[in-house]
Amino acid sequence: MFILDWNQQFPDAYDFLNTLLTTSEIPVNNSTMYSNKQVDSWLATAATEVNAEQRLQLYKDATVQIMKDATWVPLYYGKATYAIQPWVHGYYINNSEVDPLKYIWVDQTH
Repeated sequence: MFILDWNQQFPDAYDFLNTLLTTSEIPVNNSTMYSNKQVDSWLATAATEVNAEQRLQLYKDATVQIMKDATWVPLYYGKATYAIQPWVHGYYINNSEVDPLKYIWVDQTH
């Protein structure tokens, strides 16, 4: 048993499911050593599926099976709080949790 945190690199199911729960990612990213041939097949197909509805269904099927197999037990999802002063410009909340520091500037007249 262990606690694992994963921050997305890009907002897509691939970054979570294909990276963390395929047999080919054991032991590098698949720390649970989870292996299910049907899930591997769904995820491999979803990775190259161009039909958005079919792709979504494949990821849904994989997620349902993964939860049935109980390889993970989600405990919580972190929540971030941001505060910014009106004289700080260019800041935006990045969904990949990367601070956009190169775009920030401070109003010198403040």
